[in-house]
Amino acid sequence: MLARAVQAKAAVRKARAAVQAKAAVRKANAAVQAKAVRAALSAEGWRRSR
Repeated sequence: MLARAVQAKAAVRKARAAVQAKAAVRKANAAVQAKAVRAALSAEGWRRSR
């Protein structure tokens, strides 16, 4: 019984870690995309201003 409870807790912890990792990856991707968009916009503005 105890071993099973410990295993269940470990499984939950693993699942939570996986969810957090996925969220971190999504955040990183969003940050990269935002940077790319910002870079493109600033390049556009720079071209227009010259």
